[in-house]
Amino acid sequence: VWVSRNQQHGILIGNGTNRPKLIFLNSDPKVLPGDLVSSSPVSTLTPPNLPVGVIQSIDLGALPSPRANVQLIATPEALDWVQVKTR
Repeated sequence: VWVSRNQQHGILIGNGTNRPKLIFLNSDPKVLPGDLVSSSPVSTLTPPNLPVGVIQSIDLGALPSPRANVQLIATPEALDWVQVKTR
């Protein structure tokens, strides 16, 4: 996913709630609560810039990289397409 305000990429990880975790790829993402999270403009799986959620809180001290809680725009029950990646 992508925070367009400051052009930061991250990986959105579901946890079974409406508030998945966003793990940032940059050690200093400079994001703020209220920032919009969208699908990445470089994605080959989804159209770019689809609204996904809004950043609710940020943990800049998280290891191995900063992370945020995201409030999804749509509830998981409303989704009709999901891709699950396995390790």
